[in-house]
Amino acid sequence: MIPPMSRITIPLPPRVFEDQLPHLLRSLAVGDGHEEVSIDISEVKFLTPAAIVAVLARCHGWMARGGRIFLRGAHECENLRYLQRIDFLRHLGIDMEEDFHRHPTADRFVPIQALTFARGNVDVISSEITRCVLPNSEPSDDVYGMMQYATGELLSNAKYHSGGKAFVCAQVFPQRNLVRIAVADDGQGIRGSFVNTTREADAATPDDAIRLALQPGVSSANLRPVPQPYGGRSHRGVGLTITRILAAQALGELTISTESGWFRERHGQELPPQSPGVSFPGTLVAVSLHRDHIADYAAMHATAMAEIGMGPLDTGGIFGD
Repeated sequence: MIPPMSRITIPLPPRVFEDQLPHLLRSLAVGDGHEEVSIDISEVKFLTPAAIVAVLARCHGWMARGGRIFLRGAHECENLRYLQRIDFLRHLGIDMEEDFHRHPTADRFVPIQALTFARGNVDVISSEITRCVLPNSEPSDDVYGMMQYATGELLSNAKYHSGGKAFVCAQVFPQRNLVRIAVADDGQGIRGSFVNTTREADAATPDDAIRLALQPGVSSANLRPVPQPYGGRSHRGVGLTITRILAAQALGELTISTESGWFRERHGQELPPQSPGVSFPGTLVAVSLHRDHIADYAAMHATAMAEIGMGPLDTGGIFGD
């Protein structure tokens, strides 16, 4: 007798901001082990980039293990056009006719991008995100280079260290002059990236691994007995460090979730840990930046570099991958 197919439907909440992320991650975890997972978007009205890439990374993880993904409630979803514009459906492998004309999005959002090993992939995406964050800045400006470098390191970490598939997107909220950026993967988690390195013992738990990754100059690639080349410029292990500084100085937030580990800062102040049960097998990093709270770009760059004890970054052709 053929056993019945294991199916489950996961309804996405109407709205997911940073405060609702733990609930979303817990709800997605129930899809583990099922052969078919239906994502119900009928009630969706707003999802942050963090929520979008988290759902996508989890779905890709299930598909990589042979699962099938279905979408429910598309025609009832108030937010369907946005999900189409940001390419959420396309990355799920769902082809649905669009009843609108696509316009350039550079000043509003960066659609979901999959991180690949194609040459220049990280450089192109990090430049697109930087233009969202700093629309009036030039590539020659210090803060432009710093943001591009920090973003590039975050994306490269997800691509090279995760052991899985990574996705990134960004959204501008002009009324608040706020930019939200998020990258998520379905890989081994931050702790897994430190296995067989000289700091493995310092990353004994997911929370320990997050703290270790936030330290300046810590990159698991540089800690291996035989370093694994990136094929481009050497990484300095400051992606999360600079992102944390940027978020604090721009009165924004930084959120990191990996396995059962959780870290969140708002305006540079760490928030209390979440209740037990938060679970994200790979790594999710979300940052928000208030652009109008960055008053002096040059001073901001100097402060960040002084804090991490490094000189100016050489950001030309960041990774050359």
